[in-house]
This record gives sequence, C-alpha cells and structure tokens, in this order.
Amino acid sequence: MREVLGELNGKKCIFYAEFVRFGWRRFQGQFVGKTLLFIHIRDKNQDEVADHLWWKMSKSFEKLNLKKGDQICFHARVDSYRKGGRDSDAFDFHLEYPEHIIKLNDQATLLNT
Repeated sequence: MREVLGELNGKKCIFYAEFVRFGWRRFQGQFVGKTLLFIHIRDKNQDEVADHLWWKMSKSFEKLNLKKGDQICFHARVDSYRKGGRDSDAFDFHLEYPEHIIKLNDQATLLNT
C-alpha cells in the first residue's frame, strides 16, 4: 500500500488520518516516550496511502487532546527508511515532520459558531 507514498518521496503534502490510541516507545527496556497511533492515512484525494503510522507525542499533538476516532488533517514530508535495522536491504516509506495539524472535529465546531 505504501507504494503510493514512494511516488511522493521527498515531497511535502496534505494528509488525513484517524486517531486510535496512545502507546509508549521503549529504549533498552525502558519506556521513554509517549506515541500516537493513526490509521487510514489518506491523501488530499481521500485515497488511502498507508494503513497506519506511529508518531512520537509532540506539543502540537498534545494540544489537540485527541480521543479515539478523532480525524486530523496535517502537512508532512514523505521519506524512505530502512526496515529491520542497519543490516537490512528492505526500504519502506513513512511521513515525517507533521505540521499545521488540525483536529477536524474542532474545525467543524469553529465553522458553526
């Protein structure tokens, strides 16, 4: 599915996603940071480009007070990464540097006031 992202490699684009839950990232067995899981990542044409992605918690995400099912819109850059560590030859694509993040539920509320 992420082949579509490969066509956008290096470009900054608008995407949409649905928040599912929080998680924790580990380093050497210690929990070191909060993460967020999003599903149904879609491009500006609403075509699904990835089934899920994980991001580290940031101040921008924290301000949104996300709950399961919330829809967001954001800008992000498509980039490649090596799957399976340094010794692997497998590559995949992901989104990085999310910015201009809007919770669409809030945007609808703002437009109706």
